[in-house]
Amino acid sequence: MNPEILFKMGRKLALLRKRNFPKDNQATFAIRVGVSKTTYVKMEKGDSQVAIGSYFKAASILNVESQFRVLFTTPKE
Repeated sequence: MNPEILFKMGRKLALLRKRNFPKDNQATFAIRVGVSKTTYVKMEKGDSQVAIGSYFKAASILNVESQFRVLFTTPKE
């Protein structure tokens, strides 16, 4: 996957966390997602080694899972 896309996704993840859960630091939000703080930090950096399910779980918590699901929806012809 394009590193720039992952980097931007990580930046958006950090912005959404700060906006939606302003009292959560990375460690606290990691608990919500069900990953370690180390893994969550990697997510905010756009690390491609993090399981896609972790990104989806974070998207769900942040109420943007519909945008994530669009990637995997068959286009109408």
